[in-house]
Amino acid sequence: MTDLIAILLGVVLVNIFVLDRFPGPRALPAADAPPALHVWLALWMTLALALASGPAWLLNTRWLPAAGLAEIALVCRIALLMAVVHALGLAIRLGGPERHRVIGPFLPLVSFNAVAVDLGLAAVATAGSWPAAILTGTAAGVLFSALLSVFGAARRRLDTGDVPATVRGSAIALLTAAIASLAFVGLDGIWRG
Repeated sequence: MTDLIAILLGVVLVNIFVLDRFPGPRALPAADAPPALHVWLALWMTLALALASGPAWLLNTRWLPAAGLAEIALVCRIALLMAVVHALGLAIRLGGPERHRVIGPFLPLVSFNAVAVDLGLAAVATAGSWPAAILTGTAAGVLFSALLSVFGAARRRLDTGDVPATVRGSAIALLTAAIASLAFVGLDGIWRG
């Protein structure tokens, strides 16, 4: 359980504090983006993981081992997630050009996040049952969306806050990520009992 939480936090911290400092598309919509955009992105992320979890469990436990191809499970899961995200992109496009114009540019981000979270769920997907795999994928999507919201708010505070000039930009982002990771490491003892 702690490994899954550590992976989720690592992906979120990289998304929010590191990738956001490079030129190109931002990891999250701008702070002044409509709240509906954040809700849609969280919905698509959760939906992608939920829809891919069942077939991924079947791949890991039934189909690939039966065919003697268990070694390629990771590649198959990534391909499955990309297919699900692509299908969701087509659904967005069918939902109307305005929705696609607003949400469409963030679909690569949804793809990256879905694959990163799925890599963390690889160990979980092999155990349990098909409904448990779907529930785990859905819960991971909800948790990941919540973490993105929390750390996105922290990023917006850093962008608008009174930060000394010597640590503006990537320096304060990495310091904040380090402090947040230390705080979450402190929670490690809760799950170990």
